[in-house]
Amino acid sequence: MIITGEIKCESCQREIKWFYHNPNRLSSGQIDVEVYPMDRVGLYNKPHKIKENEYSMACYCRHCGRLNNFDYTSEIELH
Repeated sequence: MIITGEIKCESCQREIKWFYHNPNRLSSGQIDVEVYPMDRVGLYNKPHKIKENEYSMACYCRHCGRLNNFDYTSEIELH
């Protein structure tokens, strides 16, 4: 499953469209094949769980190159 969102760059204030591919667990017996969106940047690393349904994430700005950290609330568990 691909999760997408938008944030503003902390440095240049431009919009950053990001995505994260939340992989299926091998135990599910299901493999989803998805195409990454070309108009979005992938996360810098895996989401870090802060508390229930809240994650710390980071992505680079395509315009100025700054690494932006942000929090994201998800209805599903990310891994």
